[in-house]
Formats: sequence, C-alpha cells, structure tokens
Amino acid sequence: MSESYESNVPGLFIVGALGGYPLIKQAMNQGHEVIDTIMGLPVVPADEPLLAEKFQSLGQRTVSEVLAAIHSNVPIFAGMTRLQLREFMLESTLHTPSHDSIVFRKNDYTSTFFTIVEGSVVIELTDKHGKPFDLPLAQGEYFGEMGLISGRRRNATVRAGKNCVLIETPRKAMLKLIASVDSVRRKLDETFVRRAIPNYLAPSLEKPAIDELVADGIEVRQYTKGETVFKQGDAAEGLHLIRRGSVVVSKKLDGREMVMSYVSANNYVGERALLSEEPLHSVTATATTLTEILILPLARVRGVLADHPEWRQRLEKQTGDRIRTEVQRQEQADKDSNLIEFLLQRGFGEATDALLIDETLCVQCDNCETACADTHQGVARFVRAAGPTFQNIHMPTSCRHCEYPHCMKDCPPDAIKRDKTVKSPLPTPA
Repeated sequence: MSESYESNVPGLFIVGALGGYPLIKQAMNQGHEVIDTIMGLPVVPADEPLLAEKFQSLGQRTVSEVLAAIHSNVPIFAGMTRLQLREFMLESTLHTPSHDSIVFRKNDYTSTFFTIVEGSVVIELTDKHGKPFDLPLAQGEYFGEMGLISGRRRNATVRAGKNCVLIETPRKAMLKLIASVDSVRRKLDETFVRRAIPNYLAPSLEKPAIDELVADGIEVRQYTKGETVFKQGDAAEGLHLIRRGSVVVSKKLDGREMVMSYVSANNYVGERALLSEEPLHSVTATATTLTEILILPLARVRGVLADHPEWRQRLEKQTGDRIRTEVQRQEQADKDSNLIEFLLQRGFGEATDALLIDETLCVQCDNCETACADTHQGVARFVRAAGPTFQNIHMPTSCRHCEYPHCMKDCPPDAIKRDKTVKSPLPTPA
C-alpha cells in the first residue's frame, strides 16, 4: 500500500481496518485523502501537523525529510511502510538530549524502547572481573529491549553522545509493532540473544562464538501460566534462555514433586543436561506466568562448549553449586518447597519487587502504617496485619509502588527491607 493508500492493484485503494487503521476517525481522514488523490488535488495528510510538532526540535527539516532519515538510518524500521512509520511516530517521542546527559539509569522502572536516529550513546557496563567500561552504540542501533521484553528494571545506565537524536517508543506501541512486522520481531529476537549471552550466560565468549550460537535463527516459544517447559527425564533440546516471565524448577523426591528453585527473566535453565553424556533433563521446569523462552539448540551449544573450555568450566561450576544446593534442600525439602509454593501462588513469581515482613523481627508497633498515611495525605496504603502468612514470612496488603518507602525507613527492628543484597526467600540460580 502506497502513501496515498493505493494497493498493488492500480486504482484499488484501502482505508480503515484492512489497511491497519481501525479507528473511524482515521478511516474518514483517509477516505478524504483518497478522494483528493483520485481527483488530482494536493493532499496534506491529517497527521502532518502532529508530526511537524513532534519533529520541530530538528530545525527546518520537513516531516518527509525526517521520516526518510529514520527509514534510512534505522535498519530495524526498514521493513515498515511509510504509513506504518507515520503511525508509529505519532505514538513515539523524538529526543535531542545534550551530550553526556542520562537517558536512563540502571535499576530504573521504565520499559520504553530507544532507537538512535543520529549520533551515538554510551552504555555503562562492567566486565567479568567487575571493572567498569563503556560500550558505545552508533546511529541505527537501539537499546532498552531487555526492559521492554522482560518487564524488569533497567540493567545499565545509558548516556547520550554528541549530536544525539533518539526515538523513545512506549512499551505498548513497540509490542504492537513486534506483533505486526516480522522483520522487527526477528531482529529483536536475535539482538536480545546476542546481548543476553555475554551479560547473563557466558561473559567470556567473543563475537564469532556468539555468531555460531545464533546461526540459522533463534526459536522462540511462549508458555502460559502452569505450562510445562520440559519434564524430568525428557531429552534435552538445548539451552533455555528466559526472555520474559519466570519458571519454577522442581524434582520428584520420594514420589512427590518438590520445588527446588525459581528462575526469573534474563536467566537460563536446562544447562545440566548439556554437560552430561546422556542429555536428559534431571528436573522439571514449569512457567509461573506468561513466559517466553529462546532455545539455543543442543548441537550448537555443545560445539561452542567444546571450543571454549572456560565457558564449560563456568557452567560446570554453576551446575555443581546448584546440585549442592539441591542436596541441602532435600534435607528440609518440605519446609522450603511449601514456602516457595506459598509465595508463587500469591503472585511472587510475577513480581519484580515484593514487600515481606519477617515476623520474628516485627514488634507490631504499626509505625509502617503511620508512615504510609503521612506520605499519602492521611490515607494509608499499607495494612500490616492484613495479608497471608507462612511460617515467619508475612505478605502485608500494600501498594509496593514507593521508590523510597517510608514504611521501611520507620521500621524500628528492620523487619522490612529493600536491598537487592538481602537473600530472597526463593532460591535463585547461582
């Protein structure tokens, strides 16, 4: 379909839902433009003033010139029609940040997606030894896809480079684009894996080894809540990299299914079967919420492991740590398994943060409720006594939205904590 809504059949024009514009008002505007086109009259798209206002920070460039620059400078948008790009930009924001300004910070709660139309950005990272370094991204590249897809916090701080022009797209608009344009989805899948491998899986692997792992594309599978990813005793297909959602890992002990660990997005499962001579899964993995998993095929992973003994040693060490943890848990399996099931049944597996009270520390002074009411104009969003309890772990009724929660700060015995160094009640991968 052309910019004048003419299809590949000359003289046949398409407006409305069939053309991807379901709103009645949009279809009416398109109808007017089609009639003007047929009559040979000059056509000014109804969205032209809106786009011109969005692009005014770029100076005297016209809407057509800016759209042409986006199309040519950002390869991920190359598969979009000009009409799709116009609608996409109506939902996005164009930024021209000053040099060295912060685009977003590590651990921010945002989930928008950024593309670099002009200039560059710098991502602040740390290497496998904990030493900080800067990773530059140039024109045409993009960032923020980890938070976009997984829904988790930002995993790095990003600073703007010189003469930087960025497109910031809301999560909802970007997910719609991924679902409707195959080329965008395929590119994001590949990029996610390429960035996740050195960040979460194998920091020592260089680009050629990563190229070998992602050769011939990546298979993406989606699982609903409660659906089995793989079962104990199943033949291994490869390494399962969790892009979105989470899984719970369980094992049959004395004829009963016992929960062993909880694995969230940006981690992996199924590595143990890759290291054994007979590739069979020794545990069962089940999705705790809507979950997306990328499969790195067995043969490719084993080939790279054979060529990179340092990665194999890393996986063997992590597997050994998990086995030792499982042995310890088997001694108190009933207690731990029941606690994990309690938390998962109450949405813990879907949360990026949760507020828990250690009842062995809580003195029931209710300072937390008072602090919450003082923060929110006398209306408490926290009820300490309400909510379920298991053993000494209490999940109070609370909003969990405060970035700097005074309910935690005003707790005399420190029964409420918000610190990523505090051990979670759920066991996680090494």
